[in-house]
Amino acid sequence: MNKQISYISNEQIDNAFWAVKNKRNATKKQIQAYFRELKFFTNSAFSFVDTHNEDLFNKNAKVLLEIVQMWQGLRLKTEQQNQFLGDMFEYFLDNSIKQSNGQFFTPLPICKFIVASLPLAEKIKTTLEPLTAIDYACGSGHFLTEYAHQIEPLIKAQKHNLNAYYSNITGIEKEDRLAKVAKVAAYMYGQEQIKILDADALANHPQIPLASFDVLVANPPFAVEGFLQTLNDSDKIHYRLIKATGDTRNTNTIQCFFLERIHHLMAPGGVVGVIVPSSILSNSDTVHIRTRELLLQFFDLVSIAELGSGTFGKTGTNTVVLFLRRKIKRPEPAEHYHNRVKDFFEGDDQAAVYQDRHLIKAYCHHIEVPYDEYKKLFAQTNIEPLADLLQCDIFKDYQQDFAQSTKTRNLKKSNVFKKKTKAEQQAELDRRFIAYLHEIEQDKLYHFILAHEQTGKVLIVNAPSANKQQKQFLGYEWSGAKRGEGIRYNSGETVNDIITPLFDPKNLDNSEKINTAIKHNFIGETINPLPGHCRYAHLVEMLDFSRKDFNKAISLHPQRNIDIETKWELVKLGDIIETIESGNRPRGGVGNVSNGALSLGGEHIHSTNGRINLDSPKYVPFDFYQNSQKGLLKENDILLCKDGALTGKIALLRKELTNQESMINEHVFLLRSVPLKKQKYIFHFLFSKYGKYLLKQNITGSAQGGINLTNLKEIKIPLPPSKVQQQIVDKSETVDKEAEQARQIIAATKQRIETIMQNVPKPKTLDEVVQNITDVINPKKQSGSINFIGLENIEPASGRLVGSIETDFATVKSNKNMFQKGDVLYGKLRPNLNKVYLAQHNGICSTDILVFRLHNPDNAIFYKHYFLSSEFNSAVLKTVSGQQLPRTSWTKIITIPVPPLDIQRKLVAEVAKLDATIVKYQALIDNSTARKNAILNKYL
Repeated sequence: MNKQISYISNEQIDNAFWAVKNKRNATKKQIQAYFRELKFFTNSAFSFVDTHNEDLFNKNAKVLLEIVQMWQGLRLKTEQQNQFLGDMFEYFLDNSIKQSNGQFFTPLPICKFIVASLPLAEKIKTTLEPLTAIDYACGSGHFLTEYAHQIEPLIKAQKHNLNAYYSNITGIEKEDRLAKVAKVAAYMYGQEQIKILDADALANHPQIPLASFDVLVANPPFAVEGFLQTLNDSDKIHYRLIKATGDTRNTNTIQCFFLERIHHLMAPGGVVGVIVPSSILSNSDTVHIRTRELLLQFFDLVSIAELGSGTFGKTGTNTVVLFLRRKIKRPEPAEHYHNRVKDFFEGDDQAAVYQDRHLIKAYCHHIEVPYDEYKKLFAQTNIEPLADLLQCDIFKDYQQDFAQSTKTRNLKKSNVFKKKTKAEQQAELDRRFIAYLHEIEQDKLYHFILAHEQTGKVLIVNAPSANKQQKQFLGYEWSGAKRGEGIRYNSGETVNDIITPLFDPKNLDNSEKINTAIKHNFIGETINPLPGHCRYAHLVEMLDFSRKDFNKAISLHPQRNIDIETKWELVKLGDIIETIESGNRPRGGVGNVSNGALSLGGEHIHSTNGRINLDSPKYVPFDFYQNSQKGLLKENDILLCKDGALTGKIALLRKELTNQESMINEHVFLLRSVPLKKQKYIFHFLFSKYGKYLLKQNITGSAQGGINLTNLKEIKIPLPPSKVQQQIVDKSETVDKEAEQARQIIAATKQRIETIMQNVPKPKTLDEVVQNITDVINPKKQSGSINFIGLENIEPASGRLVGSIETDFATVKSNKNMFQKGDVLYGKLRPNLNKVYLAQHNGICSTDILVFRLHNPDNAIFYKHYFLSSEFNSAVLKTVSGQQLPRTSWTKIITIPVPPLDIQRKLVAEVAKLDATIVKYQALIDNSTARKNAILNKYL
């Protein structure tokens, strides 16, 4: 650690009394006693018991002795990886250091993934000197030891000096206890050459030369308040972000400053893998905008990988990994293009020298503005030549924004302005408007050029939003079980056993894994086919240049223009909808509120039919409803889920409320417009495939993300004349009525089946008509794909299958039940949901599903409906046990009475005919969306 330790020995005390010789000296003896008490009888690094006196010292010594005896047979220093030390330290500090300083230790699988995604082999081959690597927020050292572990075979393959590479690895950690742990961890793994500095990574340090590092891997802290107060003024001046913080020295945007620090540290061509909150990509405050500008100006964005909310054990914060490469060209492209854009707008005509007019044309093509009109902006002082340009949509928005701005309104109110003639006033407004256009468009053009000129596409990795899929994506989950706290790998005891699409722990060059795709993207190579969850995008597609408030937000759902072939004008939702607002709930939630006004959230919006589902109502107290100013519902309101996993679900509130008071919660937008036909037209468009696409492409944020109010208002949709709107509404409502009639027929048919099931004799028990199949399969011993049915794939009380069931064996983490075509699958977990499915194919299913094989398969449809009946379900529910996870079992239900195998053929045939009726009308319902899309195609 290179720290000087203060130590006073008895000999030094003796020497201090050199002037007193050959005399008994009680003072010296007493001072030595005091020193002994201070030295031994106070807390130290080895205090397991608070030590304040000799008695407590002796108790602590006894504990320390027992600890040493427990460890004395262990070999701590090893070349093999183990996570023992890091796990132990994380557990001890779980509720202290991490909670107070915004630090969250990086799980080893994520460390492995990030390091394995960097082009280390290529860097080692092409760099003459040993690579310099740093983790500037190293914590307990996981990234450092993992990096050292992964470069070892690469260095040996090149026959380079391993110690030289290890000596070039540096970790910085501000928390001294963590710094010690990191140093010990490096020693344990035989990597003692790694340097660990106990220092503030945001401050300059003599052992940290700037612009010198080839590799940076890190998970810096976030949301730490007051961090600037501990930074010296001499260090602050090096940060461009200081200007963005203004007088707010207590800012908590430490993650932004750590990103700027990467700019200070990296050598040209240096590669980076850094974990940051996903808010870095989209927050609209000045500090975050300036941070994104720094990324665009000085780095190539090679890949951005979402990790999801389940990545860290003690925080649900959504995070992303930024894979960056420091730009190589000198002078800096950022400076060159900044100068060129200024030249453009000042009328400089050096295009022949720089040959860069194609960049302006590319920008004009991207924003759909004629180049010949756009170039009239350059060095322009008169408004008349811009007349055609100002007819373009984005420039119309500029005009409106300028006219409504506070500056313009205040100008018009000023006495100086009022004293001018009308012509002088207009000239003043024109002059200011042109200056306004220049400022915005210079900024946009500059950052477009930077994005356009980036080498290669960005590889986007989108994590799944559902909890189960996130665990499969990560390869692990977190356990809070007593005596089993911590990380739990999905396919074994160690990180080398996990199965994840992120990387293959046994082959870090596996071309089917995400890390390999990222690694190849660093060196300009693409992988085809791409692993799941991945896609390429041009950086310019990830920035929205169509907005007047260009905040450089980086979207992980990049816009791709959808071709809406329409004869009608495209208008913004914000211009045609009078009310767009969200609601609220009382602090503390509504879980314990059993009556009052209805509280509707995303879960109440049906996923496919555009209606409200009140099977599981929630409420807010009446007084809360009556005191609320926003989110109060009326018939024909449009409800749009605005964030989370349900983002984009939309419904039209019809007559479901039956005049009951109701409001939406904070996760839903209410859209209200007049007249009614326009309101209904807007709903039918947004519910169509076109509308859903537009909603999806305006989702911002990572992982689950959401649609913010600004983006929603900016969405443009076709607005036909009132007569055409009415035609679309009438035709669409005809389809809806037919679908509703089909639902009623299905409900009546199910009721007829229910009556049959109630009246049929039941002289047999369940075990007499079906066999419980207990065949299991170990997915670890299989390869390829399989039909896998989980409980989530069986729709409650309908017997229908939902979602995709084709699954790669590699993603299935534990033994599963096997079934065959014709078997009946019955959900034993939460049987109140009544999940029953008659298998149409062979496959495997969750062990929370019982597999019934009928002794007489000809009666399969009949028995499927009997198992769906309320009578059978009621009998099963009487066998359920467990409050948290209520379930039944085969042994509990085998004696339930059931119809005999030799059911009358007439009865079996009748049920089969009724089942066919359900299938027929369900197909009509399922086809209604396509029919409504066809209506829009015809009229738009």
